[in-house]
Amino acid sequence: MPQKELLGINDSEVRADDASGTDSYGTGLTNDVGEYNCFLNVIIQSLWHLRRFRDEFLRRSLSEHVHIGDPCVICALYGIFIALSMGSTDNRREAVAPTSLRVALSKLYPESNFYLEGQMNDASEVLGVIFNCLHRSFTPCASDTESEDSDCTGSWDCSNGSCIAHSIFGMDIFERMNCYNCGLESRYLKYTSFFHNINASALRTMKVMCPESSFDELLNLVEMNHQLACDPDVGGCGTLNYIHHILSTPPHVFTIVLGWQNTCESVEDITATLIALSTETDISVLYRGLLLWTTLSLFCLQPGS
Repeated sequence: MPQKELLGINDSEVRADDASGTDSYGTGLTNDVGEYNCFLNVIIQSLWHLRRFRDEFLRRSLSEHVHIGDPCVICALYGIFIALSMGSTDNRREAVAPTSLRVALSKLYPESNFYLEGQMNDASEVLGVIFNCLHRSFTPCASDTESEDSDCTGSWDCSNGSCIAHSIFGMDIFERMNCYNCGLESRYLKYTSFFHNINASALRTMKVMCPESSFDELLNLVEMNHQLACDPDVGGCGTLNYIHHILSTPPHVFTIVLGWQNTCESVEDITATLIALSTETDISVLYRGLLLWTTLSLFCLQPGS
């Protein structure tokens, strides 16, 4: 089964700071033998160390949100954050258990085996579920932004500024094809995404082909390999073209999901993939509509780290 790794690109510091201004890394999370909490712990830790998210989430009182699940996923995450916060301020070094969140997530899918204790799951899928729960909890009323263009399909998920998930992590993306052969514009699509997905093998291959290219350029070149025909249903010529992705506002946190082909990758493939990464990236290379040099810093999170 393919494995996924999260690369978070953030516009602010990822470390927690206490009131005195010193760096605080919290007390950590438990992962005893046989618990397989690493996939969940890495998500909790990444959210905790994103100061913008942590501060906003902790500012919300428990009475402000709609409960999602029984037990509530948001309450469970809030409780873990409170425990981490207390541990980082009183120098307590006892690790915090993520069990309450794992149980709450598993109860969302009672007819499946998702997130059961003692089982491994995909970290990016867990993060997607948590984002969905945050959206439903803080924006209980429908807030989809439907397309006003009859030629454009799809919609943007959320226009509510009170939604923590979309205001910090969400990307409202507009796609279109500009045919280089006949000049027709077609294949309009709008959607919201929390992630930019990239295949590790495709990234390695592109690095071999273009060794001098930067990380953002490699990501863009991989995307340009995904081509579709100029839409013949609307008078297109059928020539293969790549899709333009337009993003008017960059997210505060740009999250890349790096997909691995196997559960146990070779050292050589891991090394070659890491060589392609860099500590900064300009997402205006990937997405049109942004100011040039929209450069953000990179941090990497993987299960077991």
